[in-house]
Parts: sequence; C-alpha cells; structure tokens
Amino acid sequence: MPEEKTKLEPCGCCSKLVEVAEDVNREDVYCTDCMGDPKAKSTKDRLGWAGRQFFEARFPIVRNALSKEAHKQKWDKMTYEKKVAFIGKMIEQGAMI
Repeated sequence: MPEEKTKLEPCGCCSKLVEVAEDVNREDVYCTDCMGDPKAKSTKDRLGWAGRQFFEARFPIVRNALSKEAHKQKWDKMTYEKKVAFIGKMIEQGAMI
C-alpha cells in the first residue's frame, strides 16, 4: 500500500500548521486544539477551543433566562457535560441558535 502524501496547512483559527492529505482540497483546515479531537476523553478536549467558546457563550444566556432562583442554582450545579448537552438539545429543537 502506498504511503499517503501529506502537506502542511495553517489552522484557520490559530495558524498552527496542520498535516493534511495532499489530495484533500479544503478551504478551511483546523487543528485539534481549536476544533476538537473526536477521540479525546474529556468533553472540553472533544469540543476544542472554538467549540468551548460556542457553548460557553450560551451558558449565561440560559442561566439568565431561568426565572426562579432554584432553577438558577440547579443550573450552577450541573456538570459542564450536562450544560453542553442541554444547549445542544435546545439548538436541535430550534429554541436557541
């Protein structure tokens, strides 16, 4: 089996050089630090910097939309993973963008 030829392209987010297959023509290339590593064990590493920014920007929006203090306290006690899952579900349902 022939060895796959690769080239170095700058990450579209941080400019770190990323190794990509030479025959792949993509407009945007991203490193795993910025766009996440699907094989990572932690949610934050799977999301990457950009994914974390996307979800974390919505954390205070959700919290501020909660009407009762008890609900806000429940939100504050939720794990990072549960908050991300909740926001993901809201986006899928069209209740949040």
